Amino acid sequence: MDEKATKLLEADLKQRPFATLQEERRDYIHALTGLSVSRSTTCRAIARIGSSRKKGDD
Repeated sequence: MDEKATKLLEADLKQRPFATLQEERRDYIHALTGLSVSRSTTCRAIARIGSSRKKGDD
């Protein structure tokens, strides 16, 4: 995942914190950048950003 995709993912995490990895996040990155990324790549990118997907986080 390149820097542009990472920045888009970070913005998407802030806007839609409860989107699913498998469908929504990967499709979002693919639609905007043309990159096909795996679920594990998406998970690692989110971990590097420092976001968690805990319910109730604001």
